Amino acid sequence: MKTSVGLIDSLFGKRIPLEIPMPDGTVKTIQVTEKWVQEMERTGKMTRKDSSRFVVAHTLGRLPEFTDPHQLDEFLMNRTSTYAKESWKIGTDISEEQAAQYSDAGEVFVFYQIVEGERKGQFVSRAKFAQLKAVSDV
Repeated sequence: MKTSVGLIDSLFGKRIPLEIPMPDGTVKTIQVTEKWVQEMERTGKMTRKDSSRFVVAHTLGRLPEFTDPHQLDEFLMNRTSTYAKESWKIGTDISEEQAAQYSDAGEVFVFYQIVEGERKGQFVSRAKFAQLKAVSDV
């Protein structure tokens, strides 16, 4: 999305963070100017979402989907982290009850593990998640 709002704004305009949901479910944060955001909204190229209807989900232990068995081998050999930061919509990706019960300042923490041959997610506290992530990063 290339939109120019002028040299002065690009050099001296007030910068704000913009979170962009990526196709793989992660969230990328970039810095843009307020004037750029206003121009994108005015032209209909962007709309702001109601952030109260979303939670940031930190997940650990969920393997990506692989279409080729060699991708799984490569994933395991490189010890790639299973941590992901995603934007979950309340009512679609997470229920209202779960969001109310497990949300910690707009964030939820989910640890995936295999139970009886099935991958199941479990909501954990921020502190417990930090411990699990530290162990998995070793």
